[in-house]
Amino acid sequence: MDLTTAVLAHHLDRANAPLRSPTHTLYLRLAAFIEDNLRHPDLHPATIAAAHCISLRYLHRIVQEHHPVGVATHIRTRRLDRARHDLADRRRGTRNPVVER
Repeated sequence: MDLTTAVLAHHLDRANAPLRSPTHTLYLRLAAFIEDNLRHPDLHPATIAAAHCISLRYLHRIVQEHHPVGVATHIRTRRLDRARHDLADRRRGTRNPVVER
């Protein structure tokens, strides 16, 4: 990711490319993993840590450095946000009634 940022900065004539730390990059990967797997009921901090080959303690430390709430709270909040969005989506709200035969 840092190499891509440096190449883009070079092409945009920027002298100082905004490089990210390895922990920030890991946090972005963790956040993307959470978003991609919200629909799975077995998404828990332990499964996230195992999928990234890190300890549960390190997972909590990385998330705490970049996010104001814990991992489980973040998962719950994102699921509620997604449910709220789905309920407000008019395209999802109109369903054809079941026709009795």
